[in-house]
Amino acid sequence: MRVLPKCLGFAALLLVTGFLSGLPQNRAPDKYEALLARVKQGDTTVDFLELRRAFADSRQYTDSSNTDERKAMLSAFTKGDFPQAIEHSKRVLDGYYLDIEAHQFAYLAYREMQVQEEAEFHHRIAHGLIQAIFQTGDGKSRETAWEVLSTHEEYVILQVLGLRPGSQSLIRAGKHSYDMLEPIDPKTQQKVTLYFNIDKPMGYLHKVLSK
Repeated sequence: MRVLPKCLGFAALLLVTGFLSGLPQNRAPDKYEALLARVKQGDTTVDFLELRRAFADSRQYTDSSNTDERKAMLSAFTKGDFPQAIEHSKRVLDGYYLDIEAHQFAYLAYREMQVQEEAEFHHRIAHGLIQAIFQTGDGKSRETAWEVLSTHEEYVILQVLGLRPGSQSLIRAGKHSYDMLEPIDPKTQQKVTLYFNIDKPMGYLHKVLSK
């Protein structure tokens, strides 16, 4: 039997190892994917703040969803075309599952169609995502600013609080970026000052512009 020199045998081993590493591997899901899979399977007991922060740190993070589909969703719902509103909400969620507004409209549309189980599912997700934002602070100062994944979420929060949009200012302090909003409280007609931490969307914007 012919024996290969040791150096050749080692070289052959490296070639085989390199070949195998080039084959498709079963990549383990990251933290965000694992949490998201639980939610999609119906588990709304997940820690939604943990889910949001895992998304912000994941390679899937983006600061926006499909605005055309969102507009179409709103238009269909306003016209009373609830099945179409649901279809548009699904398309929004296919690309950005943490879109609070899409879950809200899916909830409302399913409720109008009396599909109670689906309505409750989307309601629990929207509620969990909103409460997760409120967990990050009280919005009354830069130090206690609410963490958002997109500037659109700021206006979702204004709707939740029953406030009318007003002025908006970008503030930079050290390494952090904030949006200071001054919406109007319709009950008192007075301005309210709220702060949102926008480090994630600003970081994403800089990343996109630097490409």
